[in-house]
Amino acid sequence: MPPFAQISPDLLRDIFVLDGWVVTHEDDYNWLMGKDGFDPIPIPKRVKTVPFFVLDNCLIKSQILGERYSELKSRATEPTLV
Repeated sequence: MPPFAQISPDLLRDIFVLDGWVVTHEDDYNWLMGKDGFDPIPIPKRVKTVPFFVLDNCLIKSQILGERYSELKSRATEPTLV
């Protein structure tokens, strides 16, 4: 299922973290996300929004699909109370 709208790299990273992924490596251009049982997935950092083909690839490989994606995205964009 394609995402509803393009999102920022930071938001995509936050969605992955909420799903139990961790940043296993970081450089100037990418975060490398890791989770047991999955191949590492790179998320580009130096883009305003993640291109659709990259976003779809990341979500399919991570199995963050459908309602799970919507739930995590909603949680990641909730304002935090300070």
